[in-house]
Amino acid sequence: MPEWCRGEYDNFIEEQQRKGFAASTISMNRVSVLRFLEYLSPIGITDWKQLTPEIIKDFHLSDPHLTPEGKNAYAAKIRQFLEYLADYEIVPSYLPLALSRECAPRTNIIKTLGGEDIATIYDFATRAQSGYQLRQYAIVMLGLRMGIRACDITKLKLADISWSDATISVQQCKTDKFIKLPMPTEIGNCLYRYIMHGRPATSLDYIFISHRVPYGKLSSGVCTYALKQALAKDPHGFHITRKTFASRMLCGSVKPAIIAESLGHSDNSTVMTYLATDGDSMRKCAITLEGIEVTEGVLS
Repeated sequence: MPEWCRGEYDNFIEEQQRKGFAASTISMNRVSVLRFLEYLSPIGITDWKQLTPEIIKDFHLSDPHLTPEGKNAYAAKIRQFLEYLADYEIVPSYLPLALSRECAPRTNIIKTLGGEDIATIYDFATRAQSGYQLRQYAIVMLGLRMGIRACDITKLKLADISWSDATISVQQCKTDKFIKLPMPTEIGNCLYRYIMHGRPATSLDYIFISHRVPYGKLSSGVCTYALKQALAKDPHGFHITRKTFASRMLCGSVKPAIIAESLGHSDNSTVMTYLATDGDSMRKCAITLEGIEVTEGVLS
């Protein structure tokens, strides 16, 4: 990396670390920004004042990614770096605008588990007898009833459960944010049943462990497999339990701020994506066609 820009790059990464960005996010930022900075030296750039919109556009055109989504992913990180430089008046405020988007952001339909799916999961619970089955059910319920991510479930330790306060403490992998969640009685019961009657005797402090010797910590992929077993079909990812948890809270008229706090989000903006899953409330927002009726043609 060129020495003339090393200080700004290091400060940018340090600021993201202070803000608690996930390690994976910071790693992606490093790769993206370094690719941009390495592009500048061969074309003779030795100072931020030499940076122009034309240079940024030429860099974007040289991006080797074959898909718009790939270009967008890297461009977004570099744009964030340029905005950081603009905030500290190192580059002009208009410079980040030179990095265009290849395509508009997509809005995906939120998929959640329906009533039949949830009934199937509870039916699985009535048939769960072995220690392995008790583990699978407890994992699924933590996602469905508490919205905990797969990566956080597999790293939960026995000390994270407070039986006296009926809470579970989670240091989130994705955001590195600490949250303490109220533990529903149903969750406490299935965890107790697994720990006391299904979990192999071992000195490991993880709640969920492999049931084959040598015992060890589980990977997050086990959560998806547990849900697949409970549903007897492919759910296309464990994250659907977290979406179902948020959607059911929203349908239950829980305030968005409380839902965001339960999910461990810093604000409630992401909760708004679940509005479309609340069909009953959405129907109340329907606009009447009175005054704009069709009076001619095949629809009249």
